[in-house]
Amino acid sequence: MKYYIAIADIHADIDKLNKALNDCDSWIKMQKENGTIKEEDSIQFVFLGDYIDRSDHPREVIAKVKEYVLERGAICLIGNHDLFLLGTANGTGVYFEDSGRTHANWEMWMNNGGIKTCKLMFGLKTDNHFAEPEVTVRDYVK
Repeated sequence: MKYYIAIADIHADIDKLNKALNDCDSWIKMQKENGTIKEEDSIQFVFLGDYIDRSDHPREVIAKVKEYVLERGAICLIGNHDLFLLGTANGTGVYFEDSGRTHANWEMWMNNGGIKTCKLMFGLKTDNHFAEPEVTVRDYVK
């Protein structure tokens, strides 16, 4: 039998991610001990996106998710906050292409944690206004 464990909306909070992963490992161990999960069963971790924004440890969260992908075969999906970063980095409105609001990507991301993420991940100095600075995230992510 295959079991799936889904974790979503981490938002750069490494302490909560580590607690969730430890709780999952404890649950798995308990289920194996009581015979609910057999040795031949597989467990698939699925991260549902939103790794960045809102908290203080985006790099650490990304590193931990990458570790689970590489060492435990976890599946890593992309969330809307991750799309904000990618859309800003490559100068497109990735998040809003379907709705035709392509020019709102930078503003939308800044309103939803992008200012903190820019500072923490890239050392960029950004103000709370929404004019795109001369040096942007896209200059660092290629």
